[in-house]
Amino acid sequence: DVNLHPNYSTIAAICAAAVVGGHAIIVCLVCIHKIVQVIHNRAIEIRVRRLQIQLFRALIMQFTIPFLFSFLPFTIIIIFPLTGVKSGQLGNICALFASLYPVLDPLVIIISVTRFRSTIVEMGCFLIGRTAARNEKKAIERTKEYKSIFITKASWTL
Repeated sequence: DVNLHPNYSTIAAICAAAVVGGHAIIVCLVCIHKIVQVIHNRAIEIRVRRLQIQLFRALIMQFTIPFLFSFLPFTIIIIFPLTGVKSGQLGNICALFASLYPVLDPLVIIISVTRFRSTIVEMGCFLIGRTAARNEKKAIERTKEYKSIFITKASWTL
């Protein structure tokens, strides 16, 4: 309105969107908190703990990426016109960010989990023909690890 009277249907739509979005965010934050408690309170094998931490980081990124690249842009695209604010170029930027979300979400998982990341590196080495050099480097690293374990165990028996 020109007289700046409140538009109650607009206010109701904004509140409904805020309730739905707010509940989703609250559920994610509660789950993150409970997972942190479980990781810190349980005595588990070190390899399992490392994997859980990697998956937890991936979970946090899977919360952050949709929030930044989907939830916020769509919120801006919806809220601005409802409140009478002209979004202009910001609307185009928000649409661009929203279109990036489906591409970024799986990439974050691939990058954050070590086994996935190493598989991608191995595939890249295979494609460019550096598989032999990579296998040789891995063999040298395994030999060093074996020697360090062997030396440590030998010193235990002394």
